[in-house]
Amino acid sequence: MQPQLTADTFVKRTGVLLERKSNFSKEVDSIIKCGHNNSSAASAIDFKRFKDIFGFKLLSPTKKGLNAFKYGIESLYQNQKHIPQGIDALLIGHGEGSFLNNDWRFCENGKNVMDYLNSTLGVGKKVLVFTCENANNATKSRPGIGNTVLNTLDDTMHPAKIVETGKGIVGHFVNNQTVYY
Repeated sequence: MQPQLTADTFVKRTGVLLERKSNFSKEVDSIIKCGHNNSSAASAIDFKRFKDIFGFKLLSPTKKGLNAFKYGIESLYQNQKHIPQGIDALLIGHGEGSFLNNDWRFCENGKNVMDYLNSTLGVGKKVLVFTCENANNATKSRPGIGNTVLNTLDDTMHPAKIVETGKGIVGHFVNNQTVYY
């Protein structure tokens, strides 16, 4: 008999928010405000507050399911000294497709992720990305390409991606460690 899957284990493995009470810091709670009943739809995102706390921009071209990203933002907040150097922005939003196939896009609006970053930031900017791909073609040496992202930032096969605009995915961030390819 397999052990029962708890809500905490489910969130850790999938990054999906269940009905779970969390003790987010006041700072992170003030960045993404949830709609009524703690729904997954964000009712407000305070982009200025994020920049004041972290020193770089928060980008989100979509609105659905953003409450799930509070876990990743909280993890960054608790471990700020480990955030990769030179990051210009954090991108949040649910994604699908594949960077390698040039069809990595946002689920909600279908916009190409790389086109969005290049047009929003210009070339040569480093972005920490919490946006998934669903190609499932990641390798152990480059797990940031072709895979989903777990917002707990502690699963080595599902890390946050590091993108350099004008180039593409150039590394990943997991367990407070940065790896460039």
